[in-house]
Amino acid sequence: MMLIASEALVLHTIRHGDQSVIVRMFTRQRGLVSFLVKGVYARKSGKAAIVQAMNLVHVAFRNRENRDLQMPTDLKMHHAYRNIPFSPVAVAQLVFISEVLIKTLRDLEPDDHLFDYVQGMLLALDDRSDVVADFHLRFLLDYSNFLGIRPQMNFSEEFPFFDPSAGEFIGFPRTGTWNRELSEQLAMLMDLPFESLHLRKSNRYQRQQLSDHLLGYYKCHFPSLGEFKSPEVLSAVFE
Repeated sequence: MMLIASEALVLHTIRHGDQSVIVRMFTRQRGLVSFLVKGVYARKSGKAAIVQAMNLVHVAFRNRENRDLQMPTDLKMHHAYRNIPFSPVAVAQLVFISEVLIKTLRDLEPDDHLFDYVQGMLLALDDRSDVVADFHLRFLLDYSNFLGIRPQMNFSEEFPFFDPSAGEFIGFPRTGTWNRELSEQLAMLMDLPFESLHLRKSNRYQRQQLSDHLLGYYKCHFPSLGEFKSPEVLSAVFE
């Protein structure tokens, strides 16, 4: 039985009895782990604020291989968001990213690079006091690389139509391909350095279309994902 201390991302929390919760976390050291956290709603415990979805926390526990639920020996906040709670757009983007992660982080082994990427993106979102309207689109695009489905960047005048089933741009439209304008929007997003993302000019309609089609691209390769609810939240805040 090994004592493990790890940075972690809270994915979701389910109430369990009067004072306890079951918390699903994506940890750096052990990948996906479920915890039984007791005394969350006890007076002055302070734990309820820590186990909120998408919080970046530090958790220590004795890993028991034969148990579905681990018991944390220590649980504390790793990073308290400074700007996200005060931006309706950033909050909606966080909800969106949360839903994508919950649906796709299934049975994954520990992955330092993936954890660092997700944590880095959340910190980058929290670091800005202004709105980066296409942040969630860039997350979808870059995160697809970790899932093994990143689109091939071969867009050109010769290959102007994106084919989601092939994951690349092709020279002629066929059933299921994106139209020329949307394909060009995807190519522009792929070609833009992350540091310049805030300079990208896109309107609400283009953003929503690209979001819907990228999620459709995910579902094309992972049919079990089902429907996403968070895009409605994003659409509402951009109105």
